Amino acid sequence: MKPVETGQFGHHRGDGSDHKCCSSSRSSCSNPRATLCPSSSASAIATRISLLIVCAFTIFLVFFCDDYTEHATTSRNVLLMHDHPASTREQKPAELELQENSAKLTSSCKGRLVYVYNISEVYNREFVRECASFKKGRDLCMYMENLGMGRGFGFGVDHGGPVGGESEQGPWYNTWQFALELYFHERLLRHPCVTERKDLATAFFLPYYAGMDLSRRFTHRLAKDELYMNLGKWLQGRESWKLREGRDHFMVLGRIASDFHREGGDRDWGNRMLRQKAFKEMVVVAIEHTYGRFREGASIDNEIAIPYPTYFHASSDGEIQSLIAWLGQGLQRVSLATMAAGQRSPSTNKMRYRLMTQCGDDPRCTLLRCVGHESSSSLPDQIGNISSSMKLEGKTLDVPCNNPQVLLNAMHQSEFCLQPPGDSPTRRSFFDSMLVGCIPVIFHREAAWSQYVHHLPENGESYSVFIPMALAIKSNVLNILSEIKESKIKEMRANIAKLIPRILYARLSESPTGKSNSADQTLDAFDIALDQVLKRITSRQS
Repeated sequence: MKPVETGQFGHHRGDGSDHKCCSSSRSSCSNPRATLCPSSSASAIATRISLLIVCAFTIFLVFFCDDYTEHATTSRNVLLMHDHPASTREQKPAELELQENSAKLTSSCKGRLVYVYNISEVYNREFVRECASFKKGRDLCMYMENLGMGRGFGFGVDHGGPVGGESEQGPWYNTWQFALELYFHERLLRHPCVTERKDLATAFFLPYYAGMDLSRRFTHRLAKDELYMNLGKWLQGRESWKLREGRDHFMVLGRIASDFHREGGDRDWGNRMLRQKAFKEMVVVAIEHTYGRFREGASIDNEIAIPYPTYFHASSDGEIQSLIAWLGQGLQRVSLATMAAGQRSPSTNKMRYRLMTQCGDDPRCTLLRCVGHESSSSLPDQIGNISSSMKLEGKTLDVPCNNPQVLLNAMHQSEFCLQPPGDSPTRRSFFDSMLVGCIPVIFHREAAWSQYVHHLPENGESYSVFIPMALAIKSNVLNILSEIKESKIKEMRANIAKLIPRILYARLSESPTGKSNSADQTLDAFDIALDQVLKRITSRQS
């Protein structure tokens, strides 16, 4: 299956080059018996048959062409590849566009212009439209709302959270941990340094939602290499890619990079997209860089790890300051530690099982056991009436995996949040805990310290606690944490407060201006990531 370009049907024009009429008027399809030039009967019959064929073909075009074209555009089996200025931006006269791009070159966008490929929606927005089914058995539509930030929820003072926010909705959204492909795409389309001219661009962004495609193909048992292989072939035919073989291109992965270095057949998780020539030299932005055995042969230097999205999307600096003030409140921290995780057997994840057992048996710890899955809608009776005033110390609760209010309240009541590795070293919960001032406790340096080097300081001990896996396996982790001095805890929480703006993703508005309040100058996680992408690409060109 190959990408095809849009085209038009061609047909015989009947311009008189094949025969000449005795009459000054030409034959037409509406009058197939029109007078013809004198000729032999065989020639006349042949001419009439030709005219009838032309008429029949014309009727076919009129009645069936539109339906065919529409089907070809939407069918998964025919991928219409195009690369015009993005449909979300109005077409501009060439003179105006040139003036605008010239202005960008002399302003803060000089050397930072980004071209966004406008590829077929089969590769991106179709997943959003099919949110109820692209991941089999999971309705993820609530996560696609608000341009990828997810459905808003209340978490103001009445819910135990900070001031509601300056926007009508407030800053709280139930954001899917794998939603950054959609968020980045929308954010870039609203960025002031996006250009519609390839010749002026420093970087080229490919808006392929590879993580969503991987989920769809795995859960529906589809050929998992089909879509990205077709996209790769198309991309390698672009002059913009050929110039540097993709070294000035970048893409965002909503999942961990290792998922795109995996071997195996269609029934195994992951694929080998990042091993393909079209993508191998790109700068890859992902929530976790390639780790372990997948690093062999991988282009690690091309990867940039960025924070998982949290539930907080500020529309102003004022909302960020309100959050920082709230997380600094120490009177509510009645638990030594909180752990929120799905139950695993000892054979599957020995570290997680041991920590959950320790936490569940210790009155100093709050254990939230994740039940259901990311699209579960019902709430167990035992948490239906939980309020911010309820002390959760020592409690073990079965909590839906997508209930942010209970999670945030529990973490805000705790000094430390245990962050053992799951299927990979990193966890979204690491950033959720920082969001509410709960000091993250990690057991592997790749859980954060060696990952998010552009967003977090080099000294990981300034904002988190590291307990080596070997020590945690044979010791009581809660006893270790209880020995940390109060002065050290306050110092780490103060450092977390300083880092908050760097791990947040700003609120997106429907307007084409990017952040909700463009007057605010605070750089967020997106700004830092894009800056690192451009630095990486520029360094390759020197």
